[in-house]
Amino acid sequence: MFVANAKPFRVLISGWLAAAALAAAAAEPPTLTPADVKSPADAAWFAYKNLRFDVNNMPKFPNDPERAMFITWLDANYMARAATALWYYQTFADDERRWQAAFDYVRLVSDFIEHQSEQQRAQARELKALLKNNAPESIKARVWGIDALNDLKPLLRKDPDFKAARKVIDDYAVRFPQGESAGKLEEFYISRLADEDLPAAKVWVNRLLSSSNPSVLQVAQGWKRRWDQETPLDMKFTALDGREVDLEKLRGKVVLIDFWATWCGPCVEEFPNIKKIYAQYHHKGFEVIGIALENGTTAKPKLLKLIEKEKLPWPQYFGTKGFNTEVAVKYSITGIPYMFLLDREGKIVSTDARGTKLAAEVKRLLNL
Repeated sequence: MFVANAKPFRVLISGWLAAAALAAAAAEPPTLTPADVKSPADAAWFAYKNLRFDVNNMPKFPNDPERAMFITWLDANYMARAATALWYYQTFADDERRWQAAFDYVRLVSDFIEHQSEQQRAQARELKALLKNNAPESIKARVWGIDALNDLKPLLRKDPDFKAARKVIDDYAVRFPQGESAGKLEEFYISRLADEDLPAAKVWVNRLLSSSNPSVLQVAQGWKRRWDQETPLDMKFTALDGREVDLEKLRGKVVLIDFWATWCGPCVEEFPNIKKIYAQYHHKGFEVIGIALENGTTAKPKLLKLIEKEKLPWPQYFGTKGFNTEVAVKYSITGIPYMFLLDREGKIVSTDARGTKLAAEVKRLLNL
């Protein structure tokens, strides 16, 4: 599974595999347009925020023999971004955006660049200390959030210590009641707790539904929707090929909703299995809907090419904000591949129906 921001706070997959998702997610919507550029600082910020990873030359889905080449490519892209962030911070001392640039540098060196130099590590430590004391409150909260996520990581691995994990999260919440990292901390905690004790995780999510922190509330609402097996799922959109998709009109059919992306190797590897089951059961009432969580509108040609190559006959939703795509946020989807299997009433009956389990579940739900 590929996971957003995996290296800092998720332990489900190796850091290098998560980096593939982050490489594709590096493109950010510009915060300025050319018309907004009124100063050298504006011009530099515009250029920095429009830096893009050369995903067209990204090595093939990384496997063990290709790992070194892939990491070298990835590090080069992250280092270029980090160097630009540091330059901006050092050059525009009177511009408030320098704090964001400094934070970006710390985060890139600390969490994303695999082979940092000692100079980079020292610079990141120095900037981190500075940010903790002098940055605007919102940036301080994010810097302290990095530390909290890193403290949480070993506590929720094998034989998780949920009591100690709660202390890390609660201490952060006391220091930064509205800190946006609180949502990521709770996301990780809920995910791990659900693996060990699903009823306890559901109780905790219900408690978080009264949170005044928007990031926490969003996470709790997403998990609540994901676990809701009583309310038919509501989804309506125009697919990439122009087809109109409305789940309400698919009542009476069994529907698989597949969250995936072109950069997600395991997602693509699942296609032969889904296509086989679709061919077997489509005429008996089985439908598939793809939700492609891409990063930017420039991913469209690559998406169309892959759909054609794989001969995927079902409709596709084209998301352009990765894990920040509206439908992903709505259901707290932070890792892919991820699937919803809906019964004939449109209710979620499974979120892990892959491989041989998918065929068995589809057959059961179709009463075959």
